Amino acid sequence: MKKEGLPYIEKPEILSAELRRLYKYRISKKIKKQRKYINSDTKYEILRKSGFQCHICGEKVDENNFQADHISPHSLSGNCSSENFIAACNFCNNYRWNYLPEEIKWILKIGVWVKTQIEFETEIGKNISNEFIEHEKIRESRRKIMRDSLQLNPEDYPIREKIDYSKFKK
Repeated sequence: MKKEGLPYIEKPEILSAELRRLYKYRISKKIKKQRKYINSDTKYEILRKSGFQCHICGEKVDENNFQADHISPHSLSGNCSSENFIAACNFCNNYRWNYLPEEIKWILKIGVWVKTQIEFETEIGKNISNEFIEHEKIRESRRKIMRDSLQLNPEDYPIREKIDYSKFKK
């Protein structure tokens, strides 16, 4: 019987090893498949069926800015009808097809915790934020057309107080 959700891990080295195990498994199962192209009528039908939104994150997509994501595994028949596709933005589809479901669960779980640490500007959150910003600066410098940096006044968004859970019934 397969357990649902992620396992409980109490040691950092076990978490690292589990992530390496999942990576090794994913790479061992990777098969390069020839891409089939979808005509414009089918693309429009996929978009309409998806409400012109990415089915993963909900971002609006248009005919020139989406990928057709398979609902069930690739068909061997070569039939590219809209029945087996749903719209996904490039960002989500890339991660969905390049990571195992268990890896995505870990990414989300770790990511939510890290986001909270950054938001509350804890010591570890500040360190992660600084490292991440340096990483993003390098990635941005490789773009053909660099984007303008987001400008916000941090004083307009003060650090929230942590929630006092003692106010709630147990």
